[in-house]
Amino acid sequence: MRPNPTLEYFIKSDGSVPFTHVIQAKKAESGAFNEAYVDPHPGQFASVTDFVSHASYTVLPATK
Repeated sequence: MRPNPTLEYFIKSDGSVPFTHVIQAKKAESGAFNEAYVDPHPGQFASVTDFVSHASYTVLPATK
């Protein structure tokens, strides 16, 4: 997770490429992690991504 917002270009589905502020946020309670690309000219979100991880693992006994 980036601690500070960054500036990046974002390619939208209509072919436009706005210069956006990229903000990442994580909720402490739920662990939800989001990344938002904000286009400052119209003051709207260009994109929001909700990262979800449902990772699991299996522990096997160590034998000789």
